[in-house]
Amino acid sequence: MSRSKIRSRKIARRSARHRFAIEKLESRRVFTGYTLQILHSSDMEAGLAALQDAPRFAAVVDLLEDTHPNSILVSGGDNFLPGPFFNASGDPSVGTAVLGGSANASIGRGDIEIMNRVGFEASAIGNHELDLGTRELQNVFYPSGTWTGGLFPYLSANVSFANERDLNGRLSAGGLEASSIRGRIAPSTIITENGERIGLVGLTTPEIINISSPGPNLIVTPGTGAYNLPVLAQVVNQTVDALEAQGVNKVILLSHLQQFNNEVNLAPLLS
Repeated sequence: MSRSKIRSRKIARRSARHRFAIEKLESRRVFTGYTLQILHSSDMEAGLAALQDAPRFAAVVDLLEDTHPNSILVSGGDNFLPGPFFNASGDPSVGTAVLGGSANASIGRGDIEIMNRVGFEASAIGNHELDLGTRELQNVFYPSGTWTGGLFPYLSANVSFANERDLNGRLSAGGLEASSIRGRIAPSTIITENGERIGLVGLTTPEIINISSPGPNLIVTPGTGAYNLPVLAQVVNQTVDALEAQGVNKVILLSHLQQFNNEVNLAPLLS
């Protein structure tokens, strides 16, 4: 064999070893170089005790965020519930004291303002979000006049709002930065935390058509109101695939499926 061929083979082997070493370093960087603290809640459904609970909750969040450099705060949905506390936001004095002016007084907005001040970055849509219909979700969550609305996106990959006039004015595509779609509804979003892009996908209980008041114009998958987990998994997997195509390699599912067993049984179907 000629010297040139021997040299070429040595170079090829050396290049292969270098590629392997680089791949190992890259792998270590991805899997051991970044730790994320996920602070989350669900079913906050504020009652009168929220006047005391909200400051305590905020203090706990502040403390936990101070303990870790990489933290995000998200919700699994059902962030409010019709009742006395929900209705109190309609008092003009509450509007003046909390909501930026008496003209902003409207039922339910106090719950969203608590989330804004605590610093939630994204939330799934639960069933209680639609207990009073789509018009009230618009009123509570979307900005209007001097009312800022939610300072985070609401997420649901398995509910289409495109045909609902009350809500289709502030829909966003999936995969956009959460800070750029505040007060909007999307199937997914991205939170960038210390240079790392974290994908989030929302999933809403299909029972919403039976246990809440979404009206006739929302398209819920699956549309039977039953938990067809393979169908839900397909929705999630497709949404995750779209995030991965954008280079996102960390994805969190914010799901609101009513029962813990539904979440457990869905997990093995996700890829």
